[in-house]
Amino acid sequence: MPFLVIPPLQALIANGSPMIALGHESGPIMISGSASGDGTKKPLSFHWNCLDSDTHEPCFFNFASLDDSDLEIASNRNYVLIDSTMQRQPELLLDSSNFMPNRELILSLQVHDRNDTNRVSNPELTLLKITSGDAPQVFMGSIYISRKYRANIRSPHNLAIMVPAHTPLLIKGTVKSSVPLSYLAWEANNFIHPLNWNTKRGSWRNGETHTELHIHSDHIYPYGLHVFKLKACNTNDQCSEATTQFTASQGVTQCSISIPAYHEYELVNVSVEKCNIPPGYGPLVYQLYAINEKTEEIFPITVPQFSNVFLFPGLPAIDQEKAENTFALKFCDTFNYCEMVYASPTTVYPNENKTSLIDDLLKLARKYNIGGDPFHAMQSLGIILKEASLDKPLQYKTMSETIDYNLEVLQRPSQLLNRGQLALSLGLLSEIVRKSDNNRLREKAMDAIRKLAEKGYSLEMIPDLMTIRSTMFNLMFPYSRGAGLIAKADDLPKTLKSSRKVFNVLLQMAAAQLSLGKRVEFGSYSEDLFEDEKQESIFKTIMIHDKTIEGTHLKIGDTEVTIKIGKSVKKRFAGSWKCTPDSLCNSVVYSYTVFPTSGPFPEVSDGYRIAPILMFNIFTPGTGKLQTIKTGLNAVEVTFTYTGNRSYGLDYSTKCKSWSDTKDSWKPDGVHLLRASHERISCWSGFIAPFTVYRIPQRWNVGAVASMVFGGLLFFILVGFTIIICSSKSPTAQRLSQPPFDRRMLRPMTE
Repeated sequence: MPFLVIPPLQALIANGSPMIALGHESGPIMISGSASGDGTKKPLSFHWNCLDSDTHEPCFFNFASLDDSDLEIASNRNYVLIDSTMQRQPELLLDSSNFMPNRELILSLQVHDRNDTNRVSNPELTLLKITSGDAPQVFMGSIYISRKYRANIRSPHNLAIMVPAHTPLLIKGTVKSSVPLSYLAWEANNFIHPLNWNTKRGSWRNGETHTELHIHSDHIYPYGLHVFKLKACNTNDQCSEATTQFTASQGVTQCSISIPAYHEYELVNVSVEKCNIPPGYGPLVYQLYAINEKTEEIFPITVPQFSNVFLFPGLPAIDQEKAENTFALKFCDTFNYCEMVYASPTTVYPNENKTSLIDDLLKLARKYNIGGDPFHAMQSLGIILKEASLDKPLQYKTMSETIDYNLEVLQRPSQLLNRGQLALSLGLLSEIVRKSDNNRLREKAMDAIRKLAEKGYSLEMIPDLMTIRSTMFNLMFPYSRGAGLIAKADDLPKTLKSSRKVFNVLLQMAAAQLSLGKRVEFGSYSEDLFEDEKQESIFKTIMIHDKTIEGTHLKIGDTEVTIKIGKSVKKRFAGSWKCTPDSLCNSVVYSYTVFPTSGPFPEVSDGYRIAPILMFNIFTPGTGKLQTIKTGLNAVEVTFTYTGNRSYGLDYSTKCKSWSDTKDSWKPDGVHLLRASHERISCWSGFIAPFTVYRIPQRWNVGAVASMVFGGLLFFILVGFTIIICSSKSPTAQRLSQPPFDRRMLRPMTE
């Protein structure tokens, strides 16, 4: 008979609230213990208890709250606040006036299994802080690790809740008030980072507001003790505040890896050593990465695994001149916190049997895929794709099979994904986008990237910023080679559209995980440029998570871009703004992207572009949802300053144009020219969309001008003839046009 593990009973007060603050005139209050148990529906017995924290005596009923008419109730009421009947209830239903003001009480709950008297939980404690007046009821909620797992272990030294370092935390809170709130905020005196929270408010008649504080993994350091406070005030200037505290423990340390010299495509055996794994942090997940020293790209070459021993085909030398590779180890603990350690450069020897070994890897990939393991199949194909001298037919075959294996993953509804598998898939697919000269193949790869990202969103598995940066680099790199790779293809519009979709999805994934106060940059350049010219010449993205939206100044090559944000946009996203239909956010994520070349956008046929393409995006923190702006006012003002006169000696007209996704073309609608000179052009827009500046030589408008002149002349001729004809037919005109003799003959007849 298999061994059955019975989970322990756990008592929970108000879903794990460590502290409740309320005014003694705030109205009815319900403190629930119904969330207690072991995850099953077994019947429980409850036992509540309450002590005064100063006197350690039982909590007494506040008889002063009763009127003279309630003397009969007072005579029958037990002097203890929680009597023997209430002690056995799953919920405490009290009125705030039953508490004596300006007291701190310790409320405890213990639960028992009715079917097994030996099963009993440890006592759960909650501090009740009672103030005078009608101050709101503030319930400090539990702390959740990685937004999922409730932290319930306390430090034996200071009773603070124990959490792992470098792990995202979520703290929940609830505020109930019979009077509308005038202030609600999270505060922390000993926390150096800005606080990021969102609030879901009900109507004030309902009187309940839910709020969540999000603490990024980058802000949780080992051995730190942090105290967080939730404060709420009503319009009567009555305030309550509840606190919680936690301390972070040190995670996994001292992992190291050493890779000996090897022959390319032959099996390499490597083990991870010296990992110091504290209790509760294992098992670890390991993944091996390689580094391209020229582009600084870090890409995975193995699938994630629990074993600390790697067995993989030898990666060909990325640096052909030095004939060596540099590897890195990524290890993640049970809380999904990951770190990387780097190995010394490894010498790679050429292999005379390269062709047959590559053919063996292709066969091995097919076997893995048939056996239901597409990720190990892609691991084998990824080694082949790094071969610099791969012939075109074999490269096309390898790329096609890589895309097919990814599509099989997407077609399996039950297929789960982790971040390591996403990193491997995105790395291989984006490399196909970068290396392939077949637009159809590139389009299929980008479509697979987009679908993988959507599947990752649904599973709450978003790749890290390192993976997103590498994927963006590969996605935009083909545009550095311009017409020779992309521009002359017949299916260019579809390829560009796929590029834009994938790029926007990558931006949203980056925005979803950016911590408050953090600024990141993404960019790519051409490997053919010199070191001093590698200034993100293909694209540059700046993404910021802040309390407000601010403009910026960017320099790309010989062009400077100055961006100013309108007051209407700043006001909308300042303070608490409506980030979802039923919740408010106190921060905002926004990004600026500049494409000095056309990038994933087509050029217009009736002019030439004289400025970079600018994209300005606003995202919801935590989810990365794209926000739309249509104010009709001056939302964004952009000034392009460049060196030299870009009119090329021709008479021209300058037009600011915005990109329309619905029409899939550049349109002048909604973007207006503010000022223009030979070296500076400014435009403003009432909405958010990619836009740029085009100049149209006048010689291309001669036909239009001639048509306008001819149309004007024709209009005046027609109007003139119409007036003459109408005038000739009117009675007044006829009388005035008769000769004098006729008028004299008619006069006697009228008398």
